[in-house]
Amino acid sequence: MEKIILNITGNNDKEINSLKEVFNNKSLDNYELNCNKSLQSNSNNDSILINISEYKITLSINSLNSISLNKPVKFISILTSIDKLLDINKKKITTEIKIQNILINTTLQKAIIDNQEIDLTEKEISIITHLYNAPDNTISKQDLLLTIWGYSESIDTHTLESHIYKLRQKIEKDSSNPKIIITERNGYKLIK
Repeated sequence: MEKIILNITGNNDKEINSLKEVFNNKSLDNYELNCNKSLQSNSNNDSILINISEYKITLSINSLNSISLNKPVKFISILTSIDKLLDINKKKITTEIKIQNILINTTLQKAIIDNQEIDLTEKEISIITHLYNAPDNTISKQDLLLTIWGYSESIDTHTLESHIYKLRQKIEKDSSNPKIIITERNGYKLIK
């Protein structure tokens, strides 16, 4: 069986080392651990990023699927979440997404609107997928920044706003009056 690579990151070395120690003590041979403070992208299909922030642990695979666990977290919940993410990744659950009059192919990174094909970036696909799979199709700016870019809660950036702006220009009829991706108080909502 091929090893599953776990990239464990966060700002607190003590928590990172503590989680690493638990994995090592459990003698789980099918996992390979990489622990550091800087975030890495998941280039391997079975590579999982585990980011430890102040209030939660977020697990993500290939930037399209993620699970957030509020602290305190039991180790079995982390293992269950890893299995769930691997299962989702193998099934490639969201290859086509239908939103209003738009058909989005996440594999080809294309949107079809009124028989016109529009190219989307990997980040735009990630934003749409996260919104589509989120409860009530709503997700906070912090969660999007963490799961898609790996930014911690303390970083102030306009990266997300810039991507949302460009995405709206591609998929909205009137990007200044959005009807598909709307701004909520602390994040964004997808209107199906």
